[in-house]
This record gives sequence, C-alpha cells and structure tokens, in this order.
Amino acid sequence: MSHETTLREHLQLILPALFIALVIWIIARQQELETTWVTGVGVVVTQVPPYMDVSRSPDEVRIRVRYPSELHNWVVARNFSLQVDARGLFITETERLNDQLVLQRADYQVEPRLVERLGLPHSIHVIDVEPSQVQLTAALRTLVVQVDIVTTGSLPRHLELIAPPQAQPSEVQVTGSVAALAQLAETKRLPTRPVNLGAVSGSGQVFPTLELPPEVYLVNPAQRTVTVDIGVVEQRERRVYEQVPVTVLALPGELTALIDPPAVDVEVEGPASSLNQLQSEDLEIYPVRDPVPEPGPPQSIGVEAHLKPSAPAQLRGQVRVLRVIPNLVNFEFVPAAPLPPAESPAVQD
Repeated sequence: MSHETTLREHLQLILPALFIALVIWIIARQQELETTWVTGVGVVVTQVPPYMDVSRSPDEVRIRVRYPSELHNWVVARNFSLQVDARGLFITETERLNDQLVLQRADYQVEPRLVERLGLPHSIHVIDVEPSQVQLTAALRTLVVQVDIVTTGSLPRHLELIAPPQAQPSEVQVTGSVAALAQLAETKRLPTRPVNLGAVSGSGQVFPTLELPPEVYLVNPAQRTVTVDIGVVEQRERRVYEQVPVTVLALPGELTALIDPPAVDVEVEGPASSLNQLQSEDLEIYPVRDPVPEPGPPQSIGVEAHLKPSAPAQLRGQVRVLRVIPNLVNFEFVPAAPLPPAESPAVQD
C-alpha cells in the first residue's frame, strides 16, 4: 500500500468527523441561547398629527428577548423602544375639526417587529410584547383667545359711542402648531379686520372676519366671521333761542299787563338733528306762579320754558330746557286805556 493511498483513506475519515464536530458545535451554541423578559421598555409615538398632542397608555411595555448568553449585558430596557406610528389613526383635517373631535382615541396593535433595537447585534431577537395593544389619545392642541375688535377712522362729529363695541362671540378656541400657539398665548387676543368707524351712521351691526396668524386655525370654522354691535347716539349740543315772548294768563278787560322784559332767551340741550327742527315759535314762557291781576307795584316772578303742544312730537324726550335768561320777570298791572267812543252813524235827511 502506497503512502498516497493511506493519506486518502485518512482524509475520508477525518472530513466526516469534522462535519460531525461542526454540527455538534452548532447545536451546542444553540443550546447556549437564553430567553428573558425585559420590563420598562418605553413606548415612543411617531408621526404625531399636526396640532395634536398624543398620549399613550401604557407608557411602558415588557418584551421577551432571545439572545446568546454572552450578550446578556446588552439586554436591558434602555436598548429597546416600542415604536408606535400614529399616522392615519386620527382626523387631522382642520376643516373637519370641531368640538366633538377635541379628543380622539385609538387602539394600536403591537408586535415584536415594532420594537427597535438600539445598536444591538442581529443575534438578539424580540419574540413577544406585552400588552398586545397600546391605547392612544389624541388631544387637539387648543387655546382660548379673546376677540380683539380693531377699528379705524373716527365717528362722524355728531355721533358718540354709548359703550365700546362688543363682539359675539367675545372669545374663540383655536388650534395650531406649538410655536404658533406659544406666540399667540403671549397676548391671547385675536384681531378682527379693521372696522371703519367713519362709515357708521347709526347704531347697528358689522361683520368683520378674524385675522388668523400662520399655522393657527379655528376649532369652529363658522366663527371666522364675528358680529360686532356698535351703539351710538347723537352728541348733545346746547343752543340759545333768543327773544321768546313771555305769556300771561287771560286778564280782566279793565287791566293791562306790563311785562319787563317782554321776551327772554332760552338755552336748550339736545341732539343736533332735533335742535335743527326746533324753532323759537315752538317754545312758550310762563311764570312759575300766577301773578295777582290787580293794579299795584311790579311783581317779580320766576319764569320757565316748555315746548308748545304744537311742537313736533319727535322733539319730546330729545330736547331739554336748561335755563331761561333772565329767569325773573316783572309783571305790573295797570288800568286799561278806555276805548275811544264809537262814532254814531250819520243820520240822513
């Protein structure tokens, strides 16, 4: 038997032996894998919808991990995280948001493939997760702000405000990005488009829209237009009506009244539109008490002014008498001058 033949026979025996040894080594290695539960693995929510804050329950899960025994020190909670993708779970279109959608909930089914291994070898495998689902609650990020009525121009000179303009609603709820809401929270006021006071001719309502900053939206889009109540009255003016005659009561035929002064001035107050309609002839002056109708020294009596019954009805309640100048008048009664004798009719022959 040659040396070459002997070597060939030896190799034929050695190779199977090596293969068997390798199989035994692999089996042994597999038998060295360990399995354990890791608690306190954090739940991370990704793809959070705009304008929403998403919370999760529970905040942590436990996972079952299989790993080679020599990597035991790597299998700790901080090296894993459960990734929960919130895309498509909630209504996010701002035009569909309303008070009913401020809170939305969804149950998210979890599985081992969603557990992220942070820099771990591929020989470490997650084979189970408990609990099997995570509840997500999406809370619309909101802020309540006051409606700030912006005005421009001035009221016409004859008008004045009864009270500051009032908006309905006076406050609105908005949503938006974190940065936009943080900036808006500094003032908590949302301005309207300017209301032109110069165009106001009387009390009424105007309907400006709200000026929304970028990335800010109304929770109730119907509130984009607000109602502003503007109450105005005419400014009250003072005017003096001169030489209004003093009136005395009917006298006996044998007496004549001497009045000093025979006419007075009257100062009144009222809206300009009412005073423009008022004439001196609409006023009457009477003594505050009746003078004694008998001959004697002058009687000094106070006088007061009133609107005549024939004055325009719309002036009543609008015009107010402030004073009469002078407010004392002398009344003196003297015998009336005798009437000249009546001429006798001519007698014809």
